[in-house]
Amino acid sequence: MNDDILTPLRNQIDDLDIEIIRLLGQRVQIVRKVAEAKHENNLPVVRPKRMKIVLERVEKLADSHKIKPSVIRHIYETLIEYAHELEQEIIDEH
Repeated sequence: MNDDILTPLRNQIDDLDIEIIRLLGQRVQIVRKVAEAKHENNLPVVRPKRMKIVLERVEKLADSHKIKPSVIRHIYETLIEYAHELEQEIIDEH
């Protein structure tokens, strides 16, 4: 099989990766604002109830887009863990 036939599809994936990273960057900027708000209001970094809500919501979204929910859960658990680390770093800087 000639890999050249895959080039247009791979280019589409590359374009989507750029967009995904851009959106993740926006998410991180909001996480920074969340950290500031948590610091100012003396709120804990980890909020288990919120985590549960987010994970359930993204699993349902994944399923509606024909993506295996457990894969999306894993991705979001990683994103949430990173967000908590970043929030704690920001809070510790104050």
